[in-house]
Amino acid sequence: MEEPEILIVDDNPEIREVAMVLLQGEGFTVGEAGDGKEALDKIEHGAYDLILLDVMMPGLNGYQTCMEIRKKSNVPILFLSARTQVEDKIMGFSSGGDDYLPKPFSYQELISRVKALVRRYHVYHISGQRPEDTGRKNVQRSFGSVSGSRNCMEKRKRDFSDRYGVFYSLYPYEAQKADFFCGTPV
Repeated sequence: MEEPEILIVDDNPEIREVAMVLLQGEGFTVGEAGDGKEALDKIEHGAYDLILLDVMMPGLNGYQTCMEIRKKSNVPILFLSARTQVEDKIMGFSSGGDDYLPKPFSYQELISRVKALVRRYHVYHISGQRPEDTGRKNVQRSFGSVSGSRNCMEKRKRDFSDRYGVFYSLYPYEAQKADFFCGTPV
């Protein structure tokens, strides 16, 4: 069972170390790069499930690095930046970023955003193929039973396991959305 792999790209080794310890504690495999060029080299030779990307780095800044990554990959990118102005965030999203977390940030918020982005990437984006084409189980069965009242606002969560063995608890309406995007009827 493969753990999701995350690449942390930041020129500050202390931030990389703290993020690495947090993410490894949550069961992720973590790689690191000190600048945009090193990140592009690592991405060229490895597969990642998420990239945490600083904006202000020497050489290629985070926005430029993100645009280069987008030429080759749809891996989710979460910007971590001390730049907090709306214009900076818009630039992050416009360059291809999926989320933007201003520094300083709460560790719980970082972990929550990371888990959400990895989950969405695995459920919705991995290769864009239908479940039967990827060797995954039928998505409806993977979510467990979503029958019963079939009320979209039902409050009981159901367990879901992706192809990497990462478990998620989803409400039935979330499971229905995943079924819709994966092409499997509920």
